[in-house]
Amino acid sequence: MAISMRKQHEGVSLLEVILVLAVGGSILYFSIQQYLSYRYDADVAQIQANVNAIFQAMTGFYRANCYGTTNAPGVLNPNNSNPPNSNFHIDITNDLIGNGYLTTTLIPDPLVNATGSGTQGYIAQFNQSTAPRQICTALNTTTIPSTCTASVSIGNIVVWNAQVAVQLKDTAHTNTYLNLLTGDCLSSASGNIVTPCSASSTKGNYVVWQRFPSNANPQAQSDYWATIPTVSQFTQMYTTSSIQNLTNGTTTNQYFLCGN
Repeated sequence: MAISMRKQHEGVSLLEVILVLAVGGSILYFSIQQYLSYRYDADVAQIQANVNAIFQAMTGFYRANCYGTTNAPGVLNPNNSNPPNSNFHIDITNDLIGNGYLTTTLIPDPLVNATGSGTQGYIAQFNQSTAPRQICTALNTTTIPSTCTASVSIGNIVVWNAQVAVQLKDTAHTNTYLNLLTGDCLSSASGNIVTPCSASSTKGNYVVWQRFPSNANPQAQSDYWATIPTVSQFTQMYTTSSIQNLTNGTTTNQYFLCGN
């Protein structure tokens, strides 16, 4: 009886060892994959957080530099002594951080090429869109609704679109990152300017986001008064010429700025 019990407990078979190793290896493999997935999601979320922080800072810069003062038009005002380019580069370090608009630290991210152009791989700029503003001077009241039969240009509507671009390390999977980061397009850079989405191809190593600076981040709250519609209307009232000057040709170079 003693011999029988000893044989029963002599050890485990090779098959049992292999089974234990296989189960342990599978658990380790899936644990590593799960960690990498969490780490990857965190990296993507960090890029989005950095981009939102830059957009929020650009809102403050935009409001401070769109109109300017009576004697000194802002750097984004076409009446400035040094008129801005249609693609106006914003130096994140000097213009946003140095002037106190960006107070959030941009966290380094392993997906971003931090040694590339811009600040830690991020490039910020304003893209200008200009169109004439027309008002109707004669109506055909026989139609319902009435139709305009004559109009006159009273100036130019100048809209600045805020843009942030991030340069990726992995240039072979940029389309995948574009979807994960919910960007607007892929693009490429020339110096410190990234081609806007409207004129960009679907290829490039930059993921680009574009937003109106008066609504840089719909999920964030801002202390800037100029983001309140009533304040924008108030500003419009006191920067619009009289209706007589607008229609008789006296005013030929009026600009409608800051989203008004």
